[in-house]
Amino acid sequence: MPIRSLRPAVVLAGLLVAPIAFVACRGGEGDAADLPALAPLDPVDVAAGPGSSWPHLAADGAGQLVLGWVEPHAEAGTDSAGRPSRHRLRFARLAGGAWSAPRTIVDTADLFVNWADFPAVVPMGGDRLAAWWPVRNGSPGRASFGYDAVVASSADGGVTWTSGVQVHGDRTPTEHGFVSFVPLGPQGDSVGVVWLDGRDYARKVAEPADHRMQLAVSTVGTDGAPAPDRMLDTSVCTCCRTSSARTRDAVLVAYRDREPGEIRDIAVARYAGGQWAAPTKVHRDGWVFPGCPVNGAVLAAHGDTVAVAWFTAPHDSARVNVAFSTDGGRSFGPPTRVDDGAPSGRAGIVVDGAGSATVTWIERVAPERSRLPWRKAEAAAKGAPVGGAELRARRVTLAGARGPAQTLMRSTEGRTSGFPQIAAVGDTVYLAWTEPAAAGSPSRIRLARTTLARPAARVASAP
Repeated sequence: MPIRSLRPAVVLAGLLVAPIAFVACRGGEGDAADLPALAPLDPVDVAAGPGSSWPHLAADGAGQLVLGWVEPHAEAGTDSAGRPSRHRLRFARLAGGAWSAPRTIVDTADLFVNWADFPAVVPMGGDRLAAWWPVRNGSPGRASFGYDAVVASSADGGVTWTSGVQVHGDRTPTEHGFVSFVPLGPQGDSVGVVWLDGRDYARKVAEPADHRMQLAVSTVGTDGAPAPDRMLDTSVCTCCRTSSARTRDAVLVAYRDREPGEIRDIAVARYAGGQWAAPTKVHRDGWVFPGCPVNGAVLAAHGDTVAVAWFTAPHDSARVNVAFSTDGGRSFGPPTRVDDGAPSGRAGIVVDGAGSATVTWIERVAPERSRLPWRKAEAAAKGAPVGGAELRARRVTLAGARGPAQTLMRSTEGRTSGFPQIAAVGDTVYLAWTEPAAAGSPSRIRLARTTLARPAARVASAP
């Protein structure tokens, strides 16, 4: 099911506003108050322009962090609907303890600007970077939700880039996106690209439900040219993002699968020894949902410890879970629930050297939302996207012990916040989000850093 058919059905919470000055802690049954918590957020200015949105954060484990975002080209003006006529993919890089000035990778009128599927710039080791962005592929003069996944790479820290190339061999006007990069060679010399591929939607079928989104993979060399693509899974959820992580001797990609009976559980594909293994399930949630929740899984790893966080709602009971692997992603233990009872999802995750995970998610707090079953809460949010959500964080250990939940910032329900981002460089944790347009001011991405502060129970509560 392509994104266009899901827009009326799903609206997720978010719409972030300014960070709360102090971190609010909430205890709960089974909480371990002595776990480290995130300290108050310290804003970081990366000179993103007015109207910027949809940030993406990525770290390489060697002290390098890259923040990418979409920004309108102010000088290009607007189209007939009053929207920016051109957009730029920009990024700033943290290396050697200092942030670079923003650079532009591409500036085009064809960028497919979408809250759920947005560009990314990712460090691949050393000075190598990889980037992708969605480009419209529909017929001129008519509405189209088809787009191509275009990739480029840099060998000098983003000063120069290869020409953008379409990573997929398919040329149908269907959807190709939700890209993850995986470094396959030393220092990122060979970059694996995994994406959701909608070419099957060009096939004539008796029933639209017979179409299948697929999980595809290709390899891009130092010359920027992609190798022939192939499918890792021939039936996956249509618009839940993919996520990747590197272990000691393998790379992993998490995604939402689609099984017969419309079961939408999380799977992981593992690449090691030059081969992709058959995908395996992280946990058998058994969530039956005839559509896409626009709510994918996120992966993080430290050595051979891997953590996966994801949203699920079996029997219409929403939750955000985290599960751990200590064997490099070959198998996962039972999940631990991290939310506070009324999540809308959009999880983020980082893992520290001790193997503990910090998970972020959006929690509904408005009484009329938090008491509703998930599907009714989603429908209510679609009709009245106002008030009632928070971005929260919680620490979870390998043994499943949970720290108290922390409110990082208030939010309201709507799509304009996109997906909050989290990444770690050593002991420093970075968060990025979209501050929506309000009171005549355009949207703008925001970045903040924090560290772990002990003990969690003594962090001041917000007024």
